Amino acid sequence: MVSPPLQASLTPTGLRLACMIPATTRIAKASSSGIPARVGSTLGKATDVVLYDLAEGVLASETVTETAYNMSTTAIGANSYVMLNRVGNYWIVAFEDCPA
Repeated sequence: MVSPPLQASLTPTGLRLACMIPATTRIAKASSSGIPARVGSTLGKATDVVLYDLAEGVLASETVTETAYNMSTTAIGANSYVMLNRVGNYWIVAFEDCPA
């Protein structure tokens, strides 16, 4: 069994160890191509979705891309922000921002 990595920090009360668990929810932005809709049982897929970090209410691009899968029968619009949930080894679109 592989253990997740640990992060150590020194606090006024002693050493603190924290387990580094990979994120299961991320904020991302679809590219100018968007994310295609699901067709039948085949999920829509985009390989160029940019991940973002959220720091004090500000989105900061990591310039890291991931593959995102869309379960909806409606395509995700170009340059839309989405929330991704990790399901096994896949990032699944949880929601997209609504158009104006």
